[in-house]
Amino acid sequence: FLAGNRSGKSVLAAELASAGSQLVTDDILAVDVLDSSARALPAYPSIRLWPDAARRFWRRPEALERVHPELDKRRLPVGDDGI
Repeated sequence: FLAGNRSGKSVLAAELASAGSQLVTDDILAVDVLDSSARALPAYPSIRLWPDAARRFWRRPEALERVHPELDKRRLPVGDDGI
């Protein structure tokens, strides 16, 4: 998804993951190109959300790991341990 900052890309990805879609990445997509084919390489199994958005998927977002010590943005796990 292409859009500006704080436009809902990660929330959309979280909604799709919670509905059963597989998350490939939340931020930067690495692409491996070999011969005439390309494949997407999965990233870490989490989505980075601000607490107000994370609350839609996680009861206590303040208990989640911070993305950066100076930001309130949280790392929400995807898969067996999360949404």
